[in-house]
Amino acid sequence: MQAKIDAMTNHVIVCGYGRTGSLAADDLVRKSIPVAVVESDPAVIPQIEEAGLSFLAGDATEDETLYKAGLMRARVLIATLATDADNVYVTLTARGLRPDLRIIARAEHPGTEVKLRRAGANNVVCPQIVGAARIANLVARPHVVEFIEVAAEGVGLEVSEHTISAVSSFKGKSLRESDFRRRAGGMVVAIKRADGTMVFSPAPDDFIHEADTLIVIGTAGVAERLEAMSV
Repeated sequence: MQAKIDAMTNHVIVCGYGRTGSLAADDLVRKSIPVAVVESDPAVIPQIEEAGLSFLAGDATEDETLYKAGLMRARVLIATLATDADNVYVTLTARGLRPDLRIIARAEHPGTEVKLRRAGANNVVCPQIVGAARIANLVARPHVVEFIEVAAEGVGLEVSEHTISAVSSFKGKSLRESDFRRRAGGMVVAIKRADGTMVFSPAPDDFIHEADTLIVIGTAGVAERLEAMSV
């Protein structure tokens, strides 16, 4: 198992295979994203084995455990441990070891979000807040929620993102010249610039630059078609 993890690069480390962590890990695997789970509870290990996931039995708050999980090669770390205190601690530890790592942490209590962000989390998810917002949106905007859920499932429709590399054929072209809708069956609804600026509903004559991230809505498979076109 350690050899499998050692061979991983650009993977996601999921710390804690509880309710949230297990759902996140399973969904990532369905999306063909490599995952390494870190779990300290021996009673949970059989569940991870049954799911066929690569895992490390250990304490995610310890430096050595995170190193063994491939922290220095990972793309993202997800902190979904049993308590908010543990998630704060693993976030602090991971941020100290990898200043450039993207860290996503779960907050059991809404008040913990500020502490997790101070500890170094890029994104914080509080199930209570997410659940409440979804209920309110189902009342106020049910058709919008349905649209988003269909897009998230990738059934006939996808919302995807595509980052422009140094060798991308899209670099230096306008959206009009790139002709995404005809060639890829997708529409660019936003562009996140390299400096973090978000351009919503970009104009046809807006140009695409290196390190821009295109947010695209299109028919199923649009992500793969964009990747093939950018070469």
